[in-house]
Order: sequence, then C-alpha cells, then structure tokens
Amino acid sequence: DISASTPQVMEYLQSINLAEYQNNQLILKSTEIGDDKDRVLMRSDGTFTYIANDIAYHLNKKRRGFAKQINVLGMDHIGYFKRLQAGLSKADINLNIISFNVVKLIKDDQLIKMSKRAGTLLAIDELIKDIDPDILKVEMLSKSYMHELNISIQNLVSNKDLVFYIKYTHIRIQSFYNKLATYPEYDLELLNTEYDEILFQNIIQWPLILKNIEQKLDIHILFTYAVTLCQSIQSLLSNVLVINDNNILTSSRIRLLLKADEIIIHLGYIFNIHLPL
Repeated sequence: DISASTPQVMEYLQSINLAEYQNNQLILKSTEIGDDKDRVLMRSDGTFTYIANDIAYHLNKKRRGFAKQINVLGMDHIGYFKRLQAGLSKADINLNIISFNVVKLIKDDQLIKMSKRAGTLLAIDELIKDIDPDILKVEMLSKSYMHELNISIQNLVSNKDLVFYIKYTHIRIQSFYNKLATYPEYDLELLNTEYDEILFQNIIQWPLILKNIEQKLDIHILFTYAVTLCQSIQSLLSNVLVINDNNILTSSRIRLLLKADEIIIHLGYIFNIHLPL
C-alpha cells in the first residue's frame, strides 16, 4: 500500500529498486527505461524535486482507484515524459501523456509576449472581459492540441459565426418539438432524400466519434463533427419540406431532426455553450 506522502513514495521507489542514494541525493534510475540521464528525486538539503512530487501524485491516484490517468504537459516539457514514465514503470498505471502546443495571443497585429519572470501575463478572466467566453472556447476547441494556435483578439471579438451557427441550428429545430404529438405515427423508411440520408449518417456517427475521441484524446474531433452535423441539419431544413401532406413522412422527419438536436444539446453541454431553451 502506497501512502499519499512524497517521503513514503520515495521509500517505495527504493524498495522496488527504482531509486537509490548517490552523493547524498536520492536518484531516480530513469536511464533504465531510456532517459538520457538519471534524475534527482530528493536534493542533498532534503527538498523534493518536481518529478518526485509528480510521481507521488500519480501513485496516490492509483491507490485511490484511478488505474487510467491523463497528464497534460506543454510541448516545452517533452523531455519530462521519460523520467515520469520511469518513476511509474512498475506501478501498473495506464498513463496517457498529452503534449499541448503553444497558444499565442495577437492584439493589434502584434504578438503579446508573456513571461512569468517579467510579470507580463494576460489572465483568462481579463481576456474574457471583452470576449464572449463561448467564442473563445470554440476557437480553442476548433484546433488540435498538437498544432500551434494563434488567436487574434480582434477576430474573436468580431467573429461570432461558429457559436451562432450551433445555437441557431438548435433554435430552428426547437419549433418542431410541440408538433410531435400531432403526428404520432412514423416510418423512417420514408426518409429517402439525399438530405435525410446525410443527416441520418451523421447521427449514427455520434457514438463512433466519442469512441474516437476516447482513443485519441483529441477533443477538436468533436468540434469538427458538431459543424458537420449542423451543416447537414441546415441543408435538410433549407431543401426539404418538413411539414407536408404526408403525416407519416412529416412525423418521421421531425423525429430525425429531434434526434439530431439531442446530440446538439449534448455538444452544448460538453462545450459548455449556453443553448437557448
């Protein structure tokens, strides 16, 4: 049993021959799994390094029942991966390490240079004073974390298209909810236009999209899907008569749209985008 405390985790690492004392310092034998050198866990003055505390954190999470764990690090910390994996190599943890690329902010066509040492930082709560948080979230989610993201503050303020598109699609479907009781019978086999088919295919992709995200741990896949789903809904509404003389066909198409809206509501919840009721 591994305690939550870093000192006891260090004792555990020694007991399984992953750490040893050298020159009055506790050293992680990370070269054994491919690191370029062994790493210090505890300095000669008795203080612990970042890697010691991080190993203790992950082992504590394992002790509390979290066998699958995700660690998010910046691309500039890519050298940290090997030493962390070394410290956890015998812990039977399914550890996924995600490396996020740099996010750059641009204002008045100039890059905002941020530095913790210089004290030049732009906090998120300051950034969203003049920007709709929904728009900032969508911008962040629209790109893969593996690619550098350049965010123009002026464009965020002026460009509300993507957030509006998702909300507007949801609003257009809302008008059909109160008509469902009027058309109780339905037959999905009657949905035979290309617009019905495209929307239907997008709907059945939903669980596969979620599975893909679980495997790749890349949320921007969900954003791309959301845009595609909304486009297929808008195409159907613009090119096909939903309410028509055939009550069963009308009922079937309404149900198709409401099923699509269920997914949009889930997407809004995941993105934390406030959809109108």
